Amino acid sequence: MRVVVRRKYVLMIVALCVVLSPARLAGDHAPQQMAGRAPTSCAGIRLGRDTFDRLRARFGEPKSTRKELAKGYSDRGNIDYEWLVGDTKVSAGSYFVDREESPVYSVTVSGKRSGETGTCVLVLGSNGTSASRKFGRAMRVVSRYPNGRTSSFEVEWSDGTTLRGTIDDDRRIMQLTLTSAIE
Repeated sequence: MRVVVRRKYVLMIVALCVVLSPARLAGDHAPQQMAGRAPTSCAGIRLGRDTFDRLRARFGEPKSTRKELAKGYSDRGNIDYEWLVGDTKVSAGSYFVDREESPVYSVTVSGKRSGETGTCVLVLGSNGTSASRKFGRAMRVVSRYPNGRTSSFEVEWSDGTTLRGTIDDDRRIMQLTLTSAIE
């Protein structure tokens, strides 16, 4: 009889440990893909549609331009443009083959909230918990601060579009990157 009672207590303790494990308390889980249509714009820039010429007409000449050749090629690669719009840094990425450039496939916004340019599915400067409220189990925690709080996260839609975000020490969203799948 004593052996049966001990097994019962051991099973209860194991079950309690599983339920209260640090991974469950921290909210870590296998991420799911986000249901529904993926977002198609960030900071008012339409992924897959807007070109550098449209962005230049809207924001003016970029503050900086960075061109990176693809490994093993001299005529293709990525090109990134960066503007400072108020307190918000806006970066747009496209790729090129020969001298022909694709529409924008990636947009990053960072800094403080600044109207439309500070919005990329979520809003710069908003509380970091807004991401977990909006995306739930589809949000994957990428990294954490030593105190256990989320410092960066990622959400992926079924078409391959991803949203990555960074949260500062004050629990505010400080950077958001929306990238569409390149076909």
